[in-house]
Amino acid sequence: MDHPIREDFQLPDITLRHATSSDAENILKALLGLADHVGESEVVEIDRAAILRDGFGDNPAFHVMIAEVDGVFAGMCLHFPTYSTWFGARGIYVQDLFVMPDYRGIHLGEKLLARVAHEGAAMGCNHLKLAVDTQNPGAQRFYDRIGVLPLERDEMRMAMGGNFASLATLGAG
Repeated sequence: MDHPIREDFQLPDITLRHATSSDAENILKALLGLADHVGESEVVEIDRAAILRDGFGDNPAFHVMIAEVDGVFAGMCLHFPTYSTWFGARGIYVQDLFVMPDYRGIHLGEKLLARVAHEGAAMGCNHLKLAVDTQNPGAQRFYDRIGVLPLERDEMRMAMGGNFASLATLGAG
């Protein structure tokens, strides 16, 4: 049986590129979407000004890879350099990966991570590290499928708010 391809059928045009300051609003939209997706919207404090200040100033704290489909913002991967003393090598820490709901299912998350890993490898990185929300089994399965596996001996820890302030105060003396 013949299955003719519709004449009007076109594969989507997927573009991966480095973010610029003009992407700040879409980056914020993705970060808020991720927070909502994992049920943590009330925790998010970032705003457009912080994204511009910390991502696009003289000394950026992070970088963002943008995915566009047919010229429309579809997702992003926010990452920054890290270092492993055990490996004696540079690495990449992925802070946030988010694909807008309308663009899921076309492997944009995998494409974003692969591009970030490729560019990291070209700069001497030999690993990529990230944390996955324990309440997000879909993300856990995604990372397992592409080979980003749990570290058996590590447990993510964070000092924030008053605990961070107390720790910083201890360091003043």
